[in-house]
Amino acid sequence: MIVTLILSVIEAVIWFLTHEKTFWWGGGAGDSLTTLVFSVLGLQQFYPGAQCWNYPSWSLSVFFICWIIYFLLIYATRKDTKDRRFKRMTGCLVLVLIGIGIQYNGLMKEYALLNMSASRGYIAFFSGCLLYYLNLLQKKENVNRNVALSLGALGLLVLLRVLGIGVGNYTILFGAVIFPLLIYIVLNVKFLYRAMSLRPLTFLGRISFSIYLCNYPIELAFVLLDERFGWNISCSTPTFMLSYIIVHILIGTLFCFVFEEKIPKKLKSKFGI
Repeated sequence: MIVTLILSVIEAVIWFLTHEKTFWWGGGAGDSLTTLVFSVLGLQQFYPGAQCWNYPSWSLSVFFICWIIYFLLIYATRKDTKDRRFKRMTGCLVLVLIGIGIQYNGLMKEYALLNMSASRGYIAFFSGCLLYYLNLLQKKENVNRNVALSLGALGLLVLLRVLGIGVGNYTILFGAVIFPLLIYIVLNVKFLYRAMSLRPLTFLGRISFSIYLCNYPIELAFVLLDERFGWNISCSTPTFMLSYIIVHILIGTLFCFVFEEKIPKKLKSKFGI
């Protein structure tokens, strides 16, 4: 994460010095140091350059915030051997409900860590944590029934969409319903699990988070190089798309195996951290 953020800042500075404006929003607040500080503190809505989705300031900071909250939850329940899982599940459920509440309650969006931008992270991150515990604790004899119910729920959502019937807030729908249901089905339907467990797919899954993190620096690098050397890149051509995919896989692999795995292990063994 830190390496990605450093690269993003370096490229953003280069862009600003050469164009006298930020990369996004035609010179608006964009991905500036100010928005980074506000985002890390969970104060996105206090600043007009609110971070969202692919901005590294938002995406990195919301992960930091969610991981810190989850770590505190784990740490606080570490001695409760009897009902530890129940307390952790309850904590995750509460945080998902807080995220949903923020999405529906506009009055809460102006508070630190309780705003629309942060709520997206709470909903998606802690729905994933909750799914982990539910899948771990389910009884084997109930798996087929649960899979059938999950497929039925997804089928109903598709039917409602086809019929043009509204299905509510899409942040909540995808973060707390659709993606958890899809993951649950894949985990519990044998042929899907085996298909998703093929080595090329597990490799892509292993580096997927690294690809997500390095996406912004790569895209900005493409734009800077295109302007510097006059390549006149057409993003819609098959050649560019293939190059785009290959570059992301290569750099994502580098980030994953070197910066996320190898270096932390060396630091841990050397300094005992």
